[in-house]
Amino acid sequence: MKNYLFPHSFHCIGWIMLMVAIVFGAFWLMFLINDGGWSLFSCKVFTIFREEPFGSKITFFNIVMNDGWEDEFFEVLLSVSLLFIGFSKEIDDDENINKIRFKALVWAMFVNTLLVILTTLFVYSIAYVYMMYVNSFLALLLYVIKYKYDLYQFRKKK
Repeated sequence: MKNYLFPHSFHCIGWIMLMVAIVFGAFWLMFLINDGGWSLFSCKVFTIFREEPFGSKITFFNIVMNDGWEDEFFEVLLSVSLLFIGFSKEIDDDENINKIRFKALVWAMFVNTLLVILTTLFVYSIAYVYMMYVNSFLALLLYVIKYKYDLYQFRKKK
Protein backbone atom coordinates (compact mmCIF):
# COMPACT_ATOMS: atom_id res chain seq x y z
CA MET A 1 0.00 0.00 0.00
CA LYS A 2 1.38 3.39 -1.00
CA ASN A 3 2.08 5.82 1.81
CA TYR A 4 1.15 9.44 1.08
CA LEU A 5 2.27 10.90 4.40
CA PHE A 6 4.79 13.71 4.79
CA PRO A 7 8.19 12.85 6.30
CA HIS A 8 8.43 13.02 10.09
CA SER A 9 10.43 16.28 9.91
CA PHE A 10 7.28 18.08 8.71
CA HIS A 11 5.70 17.35 12.10
CA CYS A 12 8.02 19.79 13.89
CA ILE A 13 7.69 22.35 11.09
CA GLY A 14 3.91 22.11 11.44
CA TRP A 15 4.00 22.81 15.18
CA ILE A 16 6.24 25.85 14.65
CA MET A 17 3.92 27.14 11.93
CA LEU A 18 0.92 26.56 14.21
CA MET A 19 2.48 28.65 16.98
CA VAL A 20 3.19 31.45 14.49
CA ALA A 21 -0.39 31.24 13.21
CA ILE A 22 -1.82 31.43 16.75
CA VAL A 23 0.30 34.47 17.67
CA PHE A 24 -0.40 36.19 14.35
CA GLY A 25 -4.12 35.37 14.58
CA ALA A 26 -4.34 36.74 18.13
CA PHE A 27 -2.71 40.04 17.11
CA TRP A 28 -4.85 40.24 13.99
CA LEU A 29 -8.07 39.71 15.97
CA MET A 30 -6.97 42.12 18.69
CA PHE A 31 -6.33 44.90 16.16
CA LEU A 32 -9.45 44.01 14.17
CA ILE A 33 -11.69 44.25 17.24
CA ASN A 34 -10.04 47.25 18.92
CA ASP A 35 -9.05 49.27 15.86
CA GLY A 36 -11.81 48.40 13.45
CA GLY A 37 -9.27 47.28 10.90
CA TRP A 38 -5.61 46.63 10.34
CA SER A 39 -3.68 46.04 7.20
CA LEU A 40 0.00 45.37 6.68
CA PHE A 41 -0.13 46.09 2.98
CA SER A 42 -2.45 46.14 0.02
CA CYS A 43 -1.78 45.23 -3.57
CA LYS A 44 -3.47 44.07 -6.75
CA VAL A 45 -4.27 40.36 -6.91
CA PHE A 46 -5.75 37.96 -9.43
CA THR A 47 -9.27 36.78 -8.63
CA ILE A 48 -11.35 34.04 -10.19
CA PHE A 49 -14.72 35.42 -9.01
CA ARG A 50 -15.78 38.72 -7.49
CA GLU A 51 -19.15 40.23 -6.71
CA GLU A 52 -19.44 43.94 -6.04
CA PRO A 53 -21.41 45.04 -2.96
CA PHE A 54 -25.17 44.60 -3.31
CA GLY A 55 -24.71 42.39 -6.38
CA SER A 56 -24.26 45.34 -8.73
CA LYS A 57 -21.51 43.68 -10.79
CA ILE A 58 -20.09 40.17 -11.10
CA THR A 59 -16.67 39.64 -12.67
CA PHE A 60 -14.65 36.54 -13.48
CA PHE A 61 -10.87 36.26 -13.90
CA ASN A 62 -9.93 39.80 -13.05
CA ILE A 63 -7.29 41.86 -11.24
CA VAL A 64 -8.60 43.60 -8.10
CA MET A 65 -7.19 45.52 -5.15
CA ASN A 66 -6.85 43.48 -1.95
CA ASP A 67 -6.79 45.79 1.06
CA GLY A 68 -5.27 43.32 3.46
CA TRP A 69 -3.71 39.89 3.34
CA GLU A 70 -4.01 39.13 7.03
CA ASP A 71 -6.99 36.79 6.81
CA GLU A 72 -5.58 34.91 3.83
CA PHE A 73 -2.17 34.61 5.50
CA PHE A 74 -3.72 33.32 8.72
CA GLU A 75 -5.93 30.79 6.94
CA VAL A 76 -3.15 29.39 4.75
CA LEU A 77 -0.65 29.23 7.63
CA LEU A 78 -3.16 27.52 9.92
CA SER A 79 -4.31 25.04 7.27
CA VAL A 80 -0.79 24.06 6.17
CA SER A 81 0.42 23.72 9.76
CA LEU A 82 -2.51 21.43 10.67
CA LEU A 83 -1.93 19.44 7.48
CA PHE A 84 1.75 18.94 8.39
CA ILE A 85 0.92 17.97 11.99
CA GLY A 86 -1.85 15.57 11.10
CA PHE A 87 -0.40 13.91 8.03
CA SER A 88 3.30 13.47 8.76
CA LYS A 89 4.76 10.09 9.63
CA GLU A 90 5.30 9.17 13.24
CA ILE A 91 8.68 7.82 14.33
CA ASP A 92 7.08 4.48 15.19
CA ASP A 93 4.54 4.51 12.32
CA ASP A 94 2.88 1.09 11.84
CA GLU A 95 -0.51 -0.40 10.97
CA ASN A 96 -1.91 0.38 14.45
CA ILE A 97 -1.08 4.06 14.10
CA ASN A 98 -2.52 4.08 10.57
CA LYS A 99 -5.73 2.60 11.99
CA ILE A 100 -5.82 5.33 14.67
CA ARG A 101 -5.20 7.95 11.99
CA PHE A 102 -8.04 6.59 9.82
CA LYS A 103 -10.53 6.38 12.69
CA ALA A 104 -9.71 9.94 13.78
CA LEU A 105 -10.17 11.20 10.23
CA VAL A 106 -13.57 9.52 9.87
CA TRP A 107 -14.65 10.84 13.28
CA ALA A 108 -13.55 14.39 12.37
CA MET A 109 -15.50 14.27 9.09
CA PHE A 110 -18.67 13.09 10.83
CA VAL A 111 -18.43 15.75 13.55
CA ASN A 112 -17.59 18.46 11.02
CA THR A 113 -20.53 17.50 8.81
CA LEU A 114 -22.86 17.55 11.82
CA LEU A 115 -21.58 21.03 12.75
CA VAL A 116 -22.13 22.27 9.18
CA ILE A 117 -25.70 20.96 9.24
CA LEU A 118 -26.40 22.53 12.64
CA THR A 119 -24.84 25.81 11.52
CA THR A 120 -26.94 25.83 8.38
CA LEU A 121 -30.13 25.21 10.34
CA PHE A 122 -29.55 27.54 13.30
CA VAL A 123 -27.10 30.32 12.33
CA TYR A 124 -28.04 33.15 9.97
CA SER A 125 -26.78 36.36 8.42
CA ILE A 126 -23.13 37.35 8.65
CA ALA A 127 -22.62 34.95 11.57
CA TYR A 128 -23.23 32.11 9.08
CA VAL A 129 -20.45 33.44 6.84
CA TYR A 130 -18.09 33.61 9.84
CA MET A 131 -18.97 30.04 10.79
CA MET A 132 -18.26 28.83 7.24
CA TYR A 133 -14.89 30.61 7.42
CA VAL A 134 -14.11 28.72 10.64
CA ASN A 135 -15.38 25.53 9.03
CA SER A 136 -12.76 25.82 6.32
CA PHE A 137 -10.10 24.64 8.77
CA LEU A 138 -12.26 23.05 11.49
CA ALA A 139 -12.19 19.55 9.95
CA LEU A 140 -8.38 19.53 10.06
CA LEU A 141 -8.37 20.90 13.60
CA LEU A 142 -10.84 18.28 14.82
CA TYR A 143 -8.80 15.56 13.12
CA VAL A 144 -5.51 16.67 14.69
CA ILE A 145 -7.05 16.92 18.17
CA LYS A 146 -8.73 13.50 17.94
CA TYR A 147 -5.69 11.84 16.35
CA LYS A 148 -3.22 13.20 18.89
CA TYR A 149 -5.51 12.28 21.80
CA ASP A 150 -6.07 8.72 20.52
CA LEU A 151 -2.35 8.33 19.78
CA TYR A 152 -1.55 9.48 23.32
CA GLN A 153 -4.02 6.93 24.75
CA PHE A 154 -2.55 4.17 22.54
CA ARG A 155 1.02 4.91 23.59
CA LYS A 156 0.01 5.15 27.24
CA LYS A 157 -1.37 1.60 27.09
CA LYS A 158 1.84 0.20 25.54
